[in-house]
Amino acid sequence: MRTLLPLLALGLMANGSPMVEIGETQTLAPEISVTPDAVIEDSRCPPDVMCIQAGTLVVAATFRNGDKAQAADLELGGTMRVPGGMLTLSGATPPPPAAKNGDDEAEPAPLRVTYTFAPDIMG
Repeated sequence: MRTLLPLLALGLMANGSPMVEIGETQTLAPEISVTPDAVIEDSRCPPDVMCIQAGTLVVAATFRNGDKAQAADLELGGTMRVPGGMLTLSGATPPPPAAKNGDDEAEPAPLRVTYTFAPDIMG
């Protein structure tokens, strides 16, 4: 995990895919992009807390393939069919640590996510 943290700090996943903030566009292939628009739900367990359930991250996004656009709400790790292939919300920065009593509430780092796209192999 220690080797992954510097990659996250640079805004890259371990596989080299760029991570983007809400409102930024990630280019997946020529004429294919996705823009995360809003966080619908982020109930993921903070890294410094032991949780019974891991929680969920759901992000609303707009996928574009040329002149075709499709809105999508995807859960982290979830995949859906979009024009030309399959879109996966494949990664996200960890949730912020839990607030501790007496701590000044620092502004949490912005959520960064990455998507992967698997094109249809049959026209």
